[in-house]
Amino acid sequence: MKRIFAFGSLFLAATVLTPLSPVHAQTDEQAYQEKLQKVQQSIADLQAQLKQARHSKSDLEKDLATTEMEIGKLTTEVKRIETELAEEKKRLALLHEQRASLNIARKTQQHHLSQQARAAYQLGGQSQVKLLLNQDDPTRASRMMKYYQYFIEARSNKIDGYIETVKELNQLEPRIQQQADTFTAKKKALETQQRQLRKKSSQRKQTLARLNANISSKDAELQKLERDKAELHRLLEQVAELLENIPVPGDHLPFAQLTNQLHWPARGKIRHKYGSNRAIGKLKWDGVTISAPIGTDVKAIHGGRVVFADWLRGQGLLMIVDHGGGYMSLYGHNQTLLKEPGDWVSADEVIAQVGNSGGQARSGLYFEIRHKGKPQNPNKWCKS
Repeated sequence: MKRIFAFGSLFLAATVLTPLSPVHAQTDEQAYQEKLQKVQQSIADLQAQLKQARHSKSDLEKDLATTEMEIGKLTTEVKRIETELAEEKKRLALLHEQRASLNIARKTQQHHLSQQARAAYQLGGQSQVKLLLNQDDPTRASRMMKYYQYFIEARSNKIDGYIETVKELNQLEPRIQQQADTFTAKKKALETQQRQLRKKSSQRKQTLARLNANISSKDAELQKLERDKAELHRLLEQVAELLENIPVPGDHLPFAQLTNQLHWPARGKIRHKYGSNRAIGKLKWDGVTISAPIGTDVKAIHGGRVVFADWLRGQGLLMIVDHGGGYMSLYGHNQTLLKEPGDWVSADEVIAQVGNSGGQARSGLYFEIRHKGKPQNPNKWCKS
């Protein structure tokens, strides 16, 4: 289960909105702390109830929940390693570029040194005194001495530069090898995680096939849909009770004022419309299903705090964001959840990735908006 979310910063934000005397401030702080403890205990109780409810499911449903949660974790781990692998590849490429530059410098220095060696040979190994005595013109003699000194100094500098380049190359080689080893290790780790992911995906297919085989009639399918809807309704009621009378920051833009101003949480076509009939029975869709490939980013429609991020029957990996004023947004059937309960999110911040969890045959995002537990038409809030 995800960690219990902390509301400390929430209460602190509320206390600084109005100046209070030290006595009143202390009293209010104590009241907030007591409320915080009650909320945390209530959340712990809710998490325990959900865990117990999961145990009461059939073995196949428990297998599906476990497998889909593991797939979510493995997918997150694979993406993390892929990102690290890309960074390691860049570092290795930079080291190779550095080595290539040093090798070019070394060859250039070798060429210059060979030229100077030929020049030194042409001087015939003459000493400074001999060069001086061979000149009849004092001015020319002085100039020749300066040339000779410059030549010796330049050759010395070239030699020093060459030695330094060779030293840098020698120091660079172990770094390249170390970086290459790190890259190889990351690549092996990625391959291992990918194998695990393929294995879990195969297990999910088998479990899903057995589950579907158990639903041998339309009555059984309808009962399943009704159970799923009831479980979501119970969860929302419990969450709403926990959030009652909990303040939101003073600069939080009220959700009620954002009619037809919000962005849709994911790109894609609407597969199931709000209020339309479901495939069986008299049940209707309380939200919309957005068709999108697995891995598509899911974004929060408005700022708020994550109050639920876990697996729920019928919804798979589900995230619920509380926006204050009794408004919540729900994001279901995700492949991965990128936020935890208690996290504050901003509008258009990526919070999950589209999947097919909850036993779905096709990938897509199930999306709802609720006000005080009642479903709202997302088309009223999200602009086309």
